[in-house]
Parts: sequence; structure tokens; C-alpha cells
Amino acid sequence: ILTLAVRREQQFKRARELFLAGATHELKTPLACLRLYTETLQRPELDDSHRGKIMSSMIEDMDRLENIIEQVLSGSSEENIGGGKIEIFDVRQETELIVDEISRFVADNNATVTLALQDDCRMSGNRSTLGVALRNLMRNAVLYAEPAEISITLRKKDNRLLLSVSDNGPGIEKKDQKRIFESFQRIENSNNSAGSGLGLYLVTRAVKSLDGSVSLASEPGIGSTFTLNLPAIEVK
Repeated sequence: ILTLAVRREQQFKRARELFLAGATHELKTPLACLRLYTETLQRPELDDSHRGKIMSSMIEDMDRLENIIEQVLSGSSEENIGGGKIEIFDVRQETELIVDEISRFVADNNATVTLALQDDCRMSGNRSTLGVALRNLMRNAVLYAEPAEISITLRKKDNRLLLSVSDNGPGIEKKDQKRIFESFQRIENSNNSAGSGLGLYLVTRAVKSLDGSVSLASEPGIGSTFTLNLPAIEVK
């Protein structure tokens, strides 16, 4: 028992060290960009057009930094995912709300979203936790396809709800499809390095806390489909 306890403590310590190292690395990149932009803005010979472009880039990096901090805080605490109020809610309505919530992010990246959502799809759980999963899937789809064409579908099958997010991105090699769900993992040949490497890790944790699972179907050069398999509930 003591040996097992020591081993678990060592594993926890190692995991914490890796997490903090990854978080530090992710935060350094946008901060370095912001420092460079700020130094450039101090140049008196800089014309207004270049100044405007730099300020626009600074806003993008601040948005990215805010997103990374949000994900790191969620990933660093078990209490941040899966806790909160448990209630029966309509997954279609919740999906529509989440899509509307990040519509500006989608539009700013010239992405498009189409919905095909079945009615009468309810589940019991914490609706904010579903939001964590769906927002991260959508952000990934937007970031890794240029421009992104995203399709979100919801259907009921037996006593399960299948909520899928499909994209026209570069796809994911078979050898990489398992490890991308680990924290701070990115695809080496990805067209975009703006992600934090935490998104899919948070998706996995969120869905697990809802007594569900997540699966991936992907082919390089064609795109990817992530499907959340969630427990349905009948309301009479």
C-alpha cells in the first residue's frame, strides 16, 4: 500500500510539473508577441496604416492569451469541470446558444457554421460542462481550417445523444488520433499553431464528467468529425 501511495504521489508530481511547464510555454508566445508589438508602436516613424495593423494583431493575441489562461485554469483543477448545478436541459437549445455565443469569433476568422439539430434531445447534467466541450471543438475547427466550414449535427440513437462537430481541416493521421486528447498535444504538420494544446484534453474531461465519451473520425486532407456520445433522458 505504501509503495502504491508513493508511486501515485510521484506520478502526480510529474504530471503537475509537465502541466506547469506546458502552461508556461503556451503563455510565453503571445506575451512575446505583445512585447514586440508594443516596442514597434513606440517608433515615431511608424505610419498610421501599420500602426492600425499592429493594434489589430495585438487584440488577436490578447484574445488568444485570454483563451489560453481560461483553458489552463480549467485544466489545472478537477473542480472546474464536472461540478455545478445538475439539471435536465435541451441539448439542441444549449448548442444553439453556444454557437451564437462564439459567433463573433467564427465570423472574425471567416468561418461558417451549419446546424442540423434534432428536436427533443434532452439530458441530465451540468450545461456549462457541455459548453466547455462544444466551445473547444468549435475553436479547434476554426483554428485548423482556413477558412473553416463547420457542420454541427445532433441526433438521438436509442438512449444516447450523438452531437458531432465536423470540419474541412487538414485531417489527423491515424498515429496521432489518440495522443491529441492528451494535454498540450498538437499535430506536428498542422497548418495552424495558435491552439494551446489543451482543447481536446478539456473536451475529454468534460464529456467524461457527463457520463459520455468522445470519438474521432478523420482522414488527412479531408477533415475531421468529433462526436460526443451523451446519455439521453426521456421527459414525460
